[in-house]
Amino acid sequence: MRPAGAEERIIVYIGSVQKDINAFPPDVRNEILEDIQLIQRGETPQDASPFEGSTAGNMMKLVKPGDKVTYRVVYVAKFERAIYVLHGFVKKSHHGIRSSREDIETARRRYVAAKQHYEQTFAEEKQSKLVRKSKKR
Repeated sequence: MRPAGAEERIIVYIGSVQKDINAFPPDVRNEILEDIQLIQRGETPQDASPFEGSTAGNMMKLVKPGDKVTYRVVYVAKFERAIYVLHGFVKKSHHGIRSSREDIETARRRYVAAKQHYEQTFAEEKQSKLVRKSKKR
């Protein structure tokens, strides 16, 4: 849970993920959007778990069951000011629980893009806070 008075983090959709989520069945899409709102408030949805392609738990996934498939959304919530939704896909395989190599690579590429976006977007803000802090001394 985020501390009282903390700013709500923005949600950034990378690549085609918003379009991919919109293609999910309405009930699945609604559950995922509700979970993203929970994440935005600093909570962890019950069905969130580390993504297979993640190192140190940086990327998480939401898994929603469907009729003979599962719907998955990969996101990053480790940044102070933003949540990045990286990849949404349907896992059709009945063998194993791992995501496909292609889906793992897509999420990794988008994670790199999310880190770059975060650094570019919030670096100026961070720098100005440091300058203000040093002027107070």
